[in-house]
Amino acid sequence: MQLKVGDLVRFRHCAQQRQLGVITIVPERSYIAQSNPMLAIYWVAFNGEYQCFTGNQLELISENR
Repeated sequence: MQLKVGDLVRFRHCAQQRQLGVITIVPERSYIAQSNPMLAIYWVAFNGEYQCFTGNQLELISENR
């Protein structure tokens, strides 16, 4: 899964489960995340906050491309 800035996501496997957010920053992938995309880090805006999450905590709802 390759998420991009502007994508709408739903949280899973975390305290924010079932809430929606928007990808705001996609940092360069670490060496480990290059071979396992579910470990990639994404900054997400939701409820007026910004937090980072891993790919396995996010479910793509709508692409903004």
